Amino acid sequence: MSTTKKTDIINSLLDLPEFEPETSAVKLPRLGIVLELRELPYDKLVRLSREQDAQIHLILSCVTNHPELKQAEWYKEKMKCATPADGLKRLLRKGEVEKICRETDELVGIHQGARHILFKIGSTILISRRLEGEFLAWRQAIPRNNPIKVTANTKQLLACIDRVSLIVSEKLKSPLRCVIGEGEIDMTTKTALGNAHDCCPVEGNGNGLEIGFNNKYMMDALKAAPKDQVTLELSSPITPCIIVPAEGEENFLFMVLPVRLKADF
Repeated sequence: MSTTKKTDIINSLLDLPEFEPETSAVKLPRLGIVLELRELPYDKLVRLSREQDAQIHLILSCVTNHPELKQAEWYKEKMKCATPADGLKRLLRKGEVEKICRETDELVGIHQGARHILFKIGSTILISRRLEGEFLAWRQAIPRNNPIKVTANTKQLLACIDRVSLIVSEKLKSPLRCVIGEGEIDMTTKTALGNAHDCCPVEGNGNGLEIGFNNKYMMDALKAAPKDQVTLELSSPITPCIIVPAEGEENFLFMVLPVRLKADF
């Protein structure tokens, strides 16, 4: 059974509408042209992947606005090549080929039916049932009325956590113990290798709050923060830490759950 036939059956069974291929465009400033690309059927992608110079053949198949690329007048007479693929290889630089192929990989189709939704990315198709009702009110699960707020330099805070994490590994685990005082966060880890300690300056006063975190989760959040300064909002040793930008638009928010600290830590 052909891929097209299978797609038609899937669409009819799931009440999905027939969909048009996704399109995109890539600018090539060096050549002064824009290539318009169209999504290819899965079976054709499979065939092209078996070809020598598969990326070049993929581009030739996806481009819709430059039919001359496949005409002998262009590749034989102008480019002095035996095939369209050879002509395109001579025309494009390696970086341009990779740029175009990245764009074809990102062609994503989203198609919604009465009871289902279909996501198509390259050769991968995901079908999910649509749920009725309102989406979970996730904002209510994020505590924002936190009495403790301290501001730190993102890179400096990350570096401090990284240093005390040198003795922590998958086999030698330890929580990141933080004591948030006036103007600083005192950090400690403890494993069989010994103890590690560092301090990070902050603006604000944590009133001596002692709280534990998974060092990896804190570092992941700080690595993803796009601002130089972040504010840590806290309330107690058993409530989440909220990380938001110190100034400007609140365009990111991370919530890091605490871990319990042992009494003999």
